Amino acid sequence: MNNNLNLIVSQFKNLGLSLDLNENDISLLNENAKQHINYLTQKFYASDLGSSLLYYVFEPHEDSRSTKSVLLLGGIHPDEIGPLYTTWKLLLEYLNLKDPSSIKNRIIFVPLLNPDCFIGSGESDFVPTRKKTNGIDLNRDFYNPMEVKSGISDFKPESEIDFLLDIIKTYEPSHFVVMHSPLNFLELDGYCTKEDREWINRVHEESGKCGGSPIPIKKFETYAKKKHKNWSFGHLIKVLQKTALTIEYDEPKKSIANAIKQDSFYRDSVRIALNIEGHSLKYYQEETELIKGMSFTELAAYAHKFYGFPSKELYVIGITGTNGKTTVSHLLGEVLKAAGQSTFVLGTLNSGNRDLSTPEALDTLRLMRTHLDQGGTHFIMEVTSEGIDQSRILGIDFNIKILTNITQDHLDYHKTFEIYQKIKLGFMSDGENYKIYPKDFEKEPIYFSTLLLGDFNLLNIKAAARALRHMGLSESHIQKSLSSCSPPRGRLENVEKGQFYMVLIDYAHTPDALASVLSTVKKIATKRNGKLFVLFGCGGDRDGTKRSKMGEIACERADFIVITDDNPRSEESQTIMDAIVSGFPECFKDYALIQDRKKAINFIINKAKDKDVVILVGKGHETYQVLKSETIHLDDREEANKAILLRFKTETFSDDLLIE
Repeated sequence: MNNNLNLIVSQFKNLGLSLDLNENDISLLNENAKQHINYLTQKFYASDLGSSLLYYVFEPHEDSRSTKSVLLLGGIHPDEIGPLYTTWKLLLEYLNLKDPSSIKNRIIFVPLLNPDCFIGSGESDFVPTRKKTNGIDLNRDFYNPMEVKSGISDFKPESEIDFLLDIIKTYEPSHFVVMHSPLNFLELDGYCTKEDREWINRVHEESGKCGGSPIPIKKFETYAKKKHKNWSFGHLIKVLQKTALTIEYDEPKKSIANAIKQDSFYRDSVRIALNIEGHSLKYYQEETELIKGMSFTELAAYAHKFYGFPSKELYVIGITGTNGKTTVSHLLGEVLKAAGQSTFVLGTLNSGNRDLSTPEALDTLRLMRTHLDQGGTHFIMEVTSEGIDQSRILGIDFNIKILTNITQDHLDYHKTFEIYQKIKLGFMSDGENYKIYPKDFEKEPIYFSTLLLGDFNLLNIKAAARALRHMGLSESHIQKSLSSCSPPRGRLENVEKGQFYMVLIDYAHTPDALASVLSTVKKIATKRNGKLFVLFGCGGDRDGTKRSKMGEIACERADFIVITDDNPRSEESQTIMDAIVSGFPECFKDYALIQDRKKAINFIINKAKDKDVVILVGKGHETYQVLKSETIHLDDREEANKAILLRFKTETFSDDLLIE
């Protein structure tokens, strides 16, 4: 037997773990062992203490050849005896395999990457250890040339790592299985598709079939955010855009009795992991059928596991509050993108569900996973009170939480303001993340001008600046980026077609938001020596108590008001409009009720004079109108543009008649 192999087998015996080798096994181990030549030295790769670095390759039958391949990596930490024992027992199984048709993809075994820490220099009393004699932990101080400031030629990786990288370059495995203990988890690293998540679920299911408890799927966080993050094997997998499954056994790693037990419990699941193609079966037969019976909390837990806990690898910022969520999210996203960060912003403008600014847990975690797999770094999301209450954000690992404000909203759902407030504050108080409350950002210094109008937007700017400063972005970048940010769509958005009067569109749909927006726009109208024309409505099947309040707020600031539809849903439009008007004082007569929003927009734009300001409130970015029997297309921008252009044509035609 190869001396290196002889020492390995002897060490297993010394530890009380016989590999039960017969002459045929010994022959197969020797005949199939491969070595790799280091082309710089023109010698076979060896460890610092002279042990040969060996590997084995198993090819599938030509009829079942897959484009995928898996590299099984054992013995990074040779003192983790249980997984190392399983690796060698599986190697012997494959060497003795009579029917290669069961192999669906190429399998590369690196059964002992770190022989120096398992057999030392061959001493009979050598105790397996974690670190090499030079103090290197191969799983922590991993080769990462991107971290080398002085150039790759000045950096010498460990021989074992150099060997492994050459194996990867030669065989280009699409997947890796890495064996460890004793923390008891399954984890995916790197680029992960839905098929990869089904792969880990198959392994999880199999791990509970032979007497042991199923190995849970979760994330390893011990050094995820420390200095080893960019030197770990997991980081290399991300750089290579490959997929790695870590199988981490439980129990004390040096217990021989437990090593035997673990092997009997989990060897079948490791065998399943080596078959990347798997079978057509899913861990869950039909995802849609399964989730139908789940509670909100069960669905959230399922989503995190199914998508591989992506929030733990992203920098996640959650913004909650009655008003300002969309604008603060937008500002943060724009500044981070300008700083070169790959940032995704999720909320009212792109949630995919017009009724949910905070999507269901499955949708949010899917978006996080996709963003992470595409190289994403930051994820910013609006967090609504219903989303909190329905556990849609349960388990998300937030780095920063921001509360913009709390005023009346969603009482149709929460019933009382006290319950609504409690839910928002409960979200903020949960966890050990960095928290930003209004009292924290209201005094935040802003030394620059911005393109956003109004005192309420100044507060949004301050909230964003507070978060960005905490994140360590340079002050010059923060100021430059925030000063040039345009507002998000439908937030005091200007419709400019060359007309002398101003037309704005805004999403304000709560009493507080309406008061803030109209106070800002009234100042603009006064400065222009014009009047303020306001068009708005209130949603049907929503909090009815705010309708009269919004009517009162509007008539206190507007010179003329048009009340119209704003998603009346199943309610009668007239009932909603009457409730709004009930907030007007009897002396206020400068208003009109026009149910059809398109006609209402055309009417109010034609009523404005050159210096006046028209604001269309309530729908903002929305492009639909929800009626009793149907949902129709309706975009305030489109209707405003049409009305302005039609007015131009009409006025031009009238001028032509006068000239004639």
